[in-house]
Amino acid sequence: MKVRDLIEILNGCDPELPIVVDGYEGGLDDLMEVETIQIFKDVNLNVGWYGDHEEASGASIKANTHTAIYLPR
Repeated sequence: MKVRDLIEILNGCDPELPIVVDGYEGGLDDLMEVETIQIFKDVNLNVGWYGDHEEASGASIKANTHTAIYLPR
């Protein structure tokens, strides 16, 4: 999803609608902060739960990074 896609979705929402993220043991928590981070495409997709991207670390992968919005819980 790109920011423009998110803006389009949010434009159709009530501005007072709460934003929540997955919480502990399946609960929900209020979204408290939004950050930008550097990510890279994970070339080792054999690891089931990491997803397609991981946070960038180490000099060898810095050249292939992209900035992304991160919604921490």
